[in-house]
Parts: sequence; C-alpha cells; structure tokens
Amino acid sequence: MKKNPERIKPVYYGGQAVMEGVLMRGKTMYAMTVRKPNGELVTKTQRIAASSKQPWRKWPVIRGVFAFADSLSTGMKTITQSAEIATEGMEEEKPSRFELYLQKKFGDKLNKILVNVSVVIAVALAMLLFILLPLWIGQWLAGLLGGRGGPPGGVERG
Repeated sequence: MKKNPERIKPVYYGGQAVMEGVLMRGKTMYAMTVRKPNGELVTKTQRIAASSKQPWRKWPVIRGVFAFADSLSTGMKTITQSAEIATEGMEEEKPSRFELYLQKKFGDKLNKILVNVSVVIAVALAMLLFILLPLWIGQWLAGLLGGRGGPPGGVERG
C-alpha cells in the first residue's frame, strides 16, 4: 500500500466561553463573538503577535510560563470586552462613593489595575488550594497515622 505523499498538517485551535459568547483562537488570530442585549451578534477579530525568535523562549518550562501568561492575558482581555458588549445599552447603577473615589484617584487605569489585582489574588488562591493545602493535609495525616510526615519528596537533610 502506498503512503500518501501529501501529509495533512495538523491545525491548532482552542476556545473558551466569554460572557454571552465564545472566543476561538488559532496560531495567528483569535475571534470573539458576543450577543448584545438586543440579540445582535458582534464579532471582533485580532491578530496575535508572532512569538519571539529567542531560542530560550522555546525551552519546555519557559515556553509553558509564557503560554500561560499569554492565555491568561488574552482571556482576561476578551472577557472584559465581552462584558462591555453584552451589557451595552443596559441601565447602569449609580456608582458608590468608594467607586467615585477610585475613579477619581486612578482615572482610566482603574479597570486595568482591578484586573491585575484580581489575577494576582486568583493565582495566590490557586497555589494555596492546590499546592499548599494538600501538602499540609498530607503532613497532618501522616502525623496522625504515625508516619514521619517529612518534607515533600521524602528527602530529609540532616
């Protein structure tokens, strides 16, 4: 049996839900479609900057860190944009005194600051819940059941 001389190249697409819509991402572009309150669909597309040519950015762990940061950044930006589109034309609540104070102090940078603070808090909570808490529970259970409960990985220095 002959092999097919034309190899089909794999395509890489991913997506995520956004408020009242969906985001689809390829290697060079992403597109977001959101439903407005009146039912109209709004589609926005954006080119993705080419990845850096530096060889160290292709190292396995480093590449993952940059991919994570890029996904987090793109996701937060598109969720914010989708929320703005999905609530367009809706009646806004009167801002509280605290909100007015923050708006006066930080101006147009307020939204970006709030997003960054929420990302830092989310990453810290994720580390606490999925790394430190299981470690502490494991050490507590090891002590409770008569085990040694030493440092992670079972390597003791002495």
